[in-house]
Amino acid sequence: MKNSIQRPKSMAVVASSPRGPALVTLAAVATAVLLCLLLTGPAAADDDDGGEFVSRQVVVKLKPGTGVARFNKKFETRTIQKLPGGEDIYLLKTRKGTNPTRLAALLAVAGTAQAEERTCRGTIGSATVDNLRVPQGASCTLNGTRVEGTVKVERGATLVANTIRVKGNVQSEGFKNITLRQNSVVVGSVQLENGLEGGVGRVLNSRVNGDLQYFSNEARMIARGNTLLANLQANHNTGGLVIENNRIAENLQCQANNPPPTGGGNTAGDKEDQCAAL
Repeated sequence: MKNSIQRPKSMAVVASSPRGPALVTLAAVATAVLLCLLLTGPAAADDDDGGEFVSRQVVVKLKPGTGVARFNKKFETRTIQKLPGGEDIYLLKTRKGTNPTRLAALLAVAGTAQAEERTCRGTIGSATVDNLRVPQGASCTLNGTRVEGTVKVERGATLVANTIRVKGNVQSEGFKNITLRQNSVVVGSVQLENGLEGGVGRVLNSRVNGDLQYFSNEARMIARGNTLLANLQANHNTGGLVIENNRIAENLQCQANNPPPTGGGNTAGDKEDQCAAL
């Protein structure tokens, strides 16, 4: 066996060898993981390539909206690193004494309870949902709603969100109208792209712990009175762009917007390009 991590190809498998670690592979379809590869047992050198297996490691591919911090809290693991590949794949460390068979069983139980994806047409009040989707062409209003995962707004759809809390991201490609306001909190990022001509995207008087990103929108885009704990990035927008009175912990970056952005009164670690004077 080579000293490398390979993605499993099938469902649950448990195998071991006299000189290697136990391998537990699990494809789960729920709130936690889609697949899991546990490398457990004592460290043992590989005679073929001089490598070394490392005990108490787990590779997980997370379902969108789950979040590695949420997974770690639930299964008492710790992040070692995010693995390359452009997907939510992480190398984690398990708690000392973790039984791989028991952990696989816990993941299997998690896999039997499907993550709720709430489809919103109309109004949702102070409910808590896992993930929320506004389908193509639909309109959704959220009043005090808590979202444990991600909010996705599909093409031509409208979202008005008042005093919501989102643990993941707010994302859209091709929205008609999006308004996030009234002290809403997004723990992840807000990513609004390709908004439609004649529409509007607005983030007002809210807090975003990640980035606020406006990219390639034909809709009119507004960011006003927000607290942003990372960056505000606005590039290639053509429907008009207003950025004013935001507190930005890192950078305010604006490029290739036509017409150029307007506004002012922003504080940031650095103001760049078209937003240097804002």
